[in-house]
Amino acid sequence: MVESSVTIYSMFPADKKQMFRLTILAALLGTIALVHYRLEGIAPGWLHSLLGHLYIAPIIIAAYWYGISGGVLVSIAASVLFSRHLFIHWHMDELFVDIYNYVEIFLFLLIGGTTGILSQMERNQRERYEQALVRLDESHRKLKEQTEVLFQTEEQLRRADRLTALGELSAGMAHEIRNPLGSIKGAAEILKDGYKPDDPRSEFAQILIRESDRLNTIVEEF
Repeated sequence: MVESSVTIYSMFPADKKQMFRLTILAALLGTIALVHYRLEGIAPGWLHSLLGHLYIAPIIIAAYWYGISGGVLVSIAASVLFSRHLFIHWHMDELFVDIYNYVEIFLFLLIGGTTGILSQMERNQRERYEQALVRLDESHRKLKEQTEVLFQTEEQLRRADRLTALGELSAGMAHEIRNPLGSIKGAAEILKDGYKPDDPRSEFAQILIRESDRLNTIVEEF
């Protein structure tokens, strides 16, 4: 009954859910009280006793929904409705029946309070679990973000290492290329000085010097 009621009122807004719950509790109490009173003196003793026990159902439902406050309030309401039997048997010589009715009312209050306390403890425990789950999800999200940042940083470091190695290799190659270029240019200048300006070999030496300078400029830019 509780699970079916939860399924039904879960489709309504919060304020309508509360009204729906209260309507269910009032309907249960009213129906049980009406049937109980109508069958007074007509139904067999075991059926009459069973109807009296039915008050426990709305008490447990109220305790489940509202905790100790709901369980106690509905148990008080059930006790008030059930107390009519005390007055019915008040002038009768049935002491056992009176004691039984008092015990029944005491059980209503005991069940309402106990079930309410247990329901409240379960609700508090569930709230703590939900809060712990939220904190765990937040920690997992932060850990995921930190892991992604760590991977990105590691990739950047690897790229920086590759670029550093490439830079060192480029600098070494540039140095190794400039040395022979300097030697070629120096030898071309010496050869140029050994020829007359109108000698074709002087022109070839000039070409060597000019191309050496161009290669040296390219190496510097590289």
